[in-house]
Amino acid sequence: MSPNQALGKMPGVCLTPTQMKRFSNGNPVADVRVPPGEEAGTLVRALDGAGELWGIGQWAPGEAVLQPVRVLRKQEGKTVT
Repeated sequence: MSPNQALGKMPGVCLTPTQMKRFSNGNPVADVRVPPGEEAGTLVRALDGAGELWGIGQWAPGEAVLQPVRVLRKQEGKTVT
C-alpha cells in the first residue's frame, strides 16, 4: 500500500507547480483552497496535479496558509529520505 493510499481518509489539496516548489522547500503556501468543512489546524495531504502525494501540511490558525509538516518529495521529484 502506498503512503497516499494509507492516508486516503485524510483530506487532500492539489497544489500548483509554484506552490509545490514552496511546499517542497518547507515554506508556507498561501492561496490554497481549504477543503470544505475543514478548520485551522487540520492535517491535509499535499498533492500535485496528478494526485501524487508530496507531503503533509497543516492549515495555519487564522489564515488560509498551508504549513508543511512533512515533505516527502522535492520539486525535482526525488523522494526525501
